[in-house]
Amino acid sequence: MHKSKNTTAPLAQNLAALVNSHPDGMIIIDQDKTILYANPSALSFFSKTPDQLEGTTFTHPYDINKTTPIKITGSENQTMFGDIKAAGIRWQNKPAVLIALRDVSETKIINTLKQDIHEDEKLNRLKNDFIGTVSHELRTPLSIIQAAINNLSNEKMMGPMTSLQLQTTRVIHRAASRLSLLINDLLDLSRLESGRALIRKKRINLNELLIEIVQGFQTQAKEKNLTLKSETTTSLPDVYFDSNMLAQVFHNLVSNAIRFARSQITIRISQITAAQQHGLMQVDIIDDGPGIPVENQKNLFKKFSQINRLQGGEGYKGTGLGLVICKQILSHHQCKIGVESGEGTGACFYFTLPVYDPTTEFEDQLINSVTEAKNEKTNLCLMAVFIDNAGMIRETAGEEAFFQTINQLKDDIRKKILRQTDKIFLSPKNGQIIIHVKDDETGALSVKKRIMEHVRHQDHPDRQDIPRPEVSIGTAVFPNDATEPHMLLDIAYKKSQKKKVLFIDDEENLLETISAFCKSRDFIVETALDGETGIHLAKTFSPDVIVLDIMMPVMDGWTVCEILRKDPDTSHIPIIFLTALVASDLKEKAAQYKTKLVLKPFEYDEFLDLLIKQSGKKV
Repeated sequence: MHKSKNTTAPLAQNLAALVNSHPDGMIIIDQDKTILYANPSALSFFSKTPDQLEGTTFTHPYDINKTTPIKITGSENQTMFGDIKAAGIRWQNKPAVLIALRDVSETKIINTLKQDIHEDEKLNRLKNDFIGTVSHELRTPLSIIQAAINNLSNEKMMGPMTSLQLQTTRVIHRAASRLSLLINDLLDLSRLESGRALIRKKRINLNELLIEIVQGFQTQAKEKNLTLKSETTTSLPDVYFDSNMLAQVFHNLVSNAIRFARSQITIRISQITAAQQHGLMQVDIIDDGPGIPVENQKNLFKKFSQINRLQGGEGYKGTGLGLVICKQILSHHQCKIGVESGEGTGACFYFTLPVYDPTTEFEDQLINSVTEAKNEKTNLCLMAVFIDNAGMIRETAGEEAFFQTINQLKDDIRKKILRQTDKIFLSPKNGQIIIHVKDDETGALSVKKRIMEHVRHQDHPDRQDIPRPEVSIGTAVFPNDATEPHMLLDIAYKKSQKKKVLFIDDEENLLETISAFCKSRDFIVETALDGETGIHLAKTFSPDVIVLDIMMPVMDGWTVCEILRKDPDTSHIPIIFLTALVASDLKEKAAQYKTKLVLKPFEYDEFLDLLIKQSGKKV
C-alpha cells in the first residue's frame, strides 16, 4: 500500500486495512478538503494514480451522514455515476472526513434504459391511439363522400351526366377508394401494434381455404391473362389461426403477386419437416415477375415502404402497409414471413402456419376466458366435470363408446343447462369436461346442481348396456382461488377427482358397511371378497389406496401384498392392513411391506383420516 505525500507517519493498522481492501472507493480528506489518501477502488473510479489524486482538492459536494450523487466525465468522454457517503473520523490524530464512493454507473445506465424504453412505449401507444382515433373519425365523412359519388353516378336519381362530369366522378371515386383502403390499413395496423386486435383462433380446413382463395382470385388473374394455380402433394392438415386474419394475409400477398406477375402465380403449401419446426406448415406464393433486388428486400416489411418493382400497374399506388400488416398478424400467431427473390427471377413470399393442436386450442380458450374476466373485472368460475366410473364404462363398452358418452353429456350440458355467455370444452389430456361460467362460486352452484341432476337421469339413447356416467365436479374461481389460468385448472382438477379405494376382505358384511361409509365421504369404492379378484381390480381399477385383510382363505393378505409390491403397475399404491389378527411380530412384518396397520375393531373417523392421508401418497 502506498503512502500519502502529505503523511509521513504510518497509517493506523486496522483502519488502513479496512480502507485499502474495501470494494467501494474510499477517500480521506482533511478539513481543507485536501485528499490525503485514496484506495485502489477510488483511484479506478477517477482513472487516476496516487500521485495524480493525493494532495489535490476534493471538489465534489458532500453532506456528513447523507448520500449525495456524483457524476464525472473520464477519459474518452466516458460518464461515471456514483453515490457519496461522508463521515467524520480522526486521521493521524487530526479531524478528517472519510468519503465512501459507490460506483452505480451500470445501475444508472440500466435505469436510464428502462426509462427510455418506458417513454418509447408510451409514445408508441400515444401514436397508435392518435392514428387509430383519427382514422376512425375519418371513416364517417369518407362514407358520406362515397355515398354522394354513387348518388351522382345514378342517372335515375341525379339525371344524365356529361362525359366530363363522369370522368371527374371516376377520379373522385378512385381517390376515395384509395383513401378508404389507407384508413382501413391504418386502423388494422394500429390495433395490431397496440395489442388491441381481437384475435379469435379456430380450427381451419386448409384444403377448403386454398380452394376458396384460388377461386376468389381467378377473375382478377384472367383479366391480366395470368394463370393462378395451387400445388399440394398430400391432403393438408387443419391449421389453427384467426380465419379473417388468415384471409387478409392471403389477400395481401396474392394481390401483390397478381400485380407483378408476367404469366403465372403458384400457391404451394407443404409440411415443414425440420425437427425444430415440427407442427408448422409453409405457404409459398410465387410469381414470375421482375423480382426484387436483394438490397431492397430489407425495406419490404417497413411501414409505407414501396419497392419500385416493374409492372406494378400504370398509376398504381399502394398504401405501403400490406406487408407490415401481414408480418404483424403472423407475429401475433407466433409465425414468420419472409421473401426469396432476386432481380429478374420472380419472387416467392412465404409464411408459416401452426398445425391444429387440440391441446393448444384448449389452453387458448382458458387464457381468453381469464383475460376477459380481468378486463371486465368479473368473476370466472372454472368447473371440471370428472367421470367417476370412466374405467367401468371403458371396460364395459370400449374407448369409442366412452368418448361418445362424454361428448353426448357435453352437448346436453351446453344445450340444456348453460347460458350463452358460458363455455364448455372437452380436455384433450384426460377426457374431462371443462366449463367456464361467468359467475362466482355461489352463482355456479346452481349450474353444478343442474348438471348433477341431469346426469342422474341420463341414459345412452343407442346403447342400454353402457353404464350411466357418475360424475363429481370441482370448481375454482378467478380471482379468489387463483389468477393464473393453469393454476385455476389445477385447482378445479384436484377438487373434481374423488379418491379411489379398493377393499379386499372375505367379510361381506364388513365390506358393505365400510363401503357405504366411504362413499358417503366422497370416495369411489370397489370391493373384492378374495385375493385373486383383489389383485385383478388393483390393476384395472387403479385405486389410490388399498385396504387389505390379512386372514383370508386360499390367498392371505401377506401373499396379496407381496404380489402387488412386485408388480410395477401396483407397487406404488399405499396399502393399509385392516385385521383382527393378534401377533407379536405384526407391526414389524407390516413395516417390511411398507404398509400401515389398523386393528379391528376401529374408530371410523380415525380410519377415515388415515385413508385420506394415504390416498394422497405413493409408496
